[in-house]
Amino acid sequence: MTVLVLLVFLAEAGCYASTDYAKYPKGVFVRDDALVGRWSGGGGTLELHAGGTFAADKLRLQYFGCSSGELLTKTGRGAWKTAKGRQASEISLHSVDGCSATLWVGESDKQIILWSVDTNSDQVITITR
Repeated sequence: MTVLVLLVFLAEAGCYASTDYAKYPKGVFVRDDALVGRWSGGGGTLELHAGGTFAADKLRLQYFGCSSGELLTKTGRGAWKTAKGRQASEISLHSVDGCSATLWVGESDKQIILWSVDTNSDQVITITR
């Protein structure tokens, strides 16, 4: 009974968590130096520099801090850092304008990729080398 009430509460609150795990890339753990370089996807690019800085050009991600989690296309600079998530390395991007976004490291076709999710549409956003 308690679980049912919680599910009803979450549904009423507008919370959503996808259970379609097959569509998400397999998570992997990597060292920071494996991430340094140019990544692209969705018409934009992300350049991760050694030392923890980045440059983005027309990078379309779900951003927080400057919006309420909207999918935005942004160009700018900032800092990045990694953390060990439960199933993959996580990359936090913090732009100089106060926006932040999270990417996860995954594997697709034996290639390392960066990915995120637009939680409004539940669509996977993929960024490759």
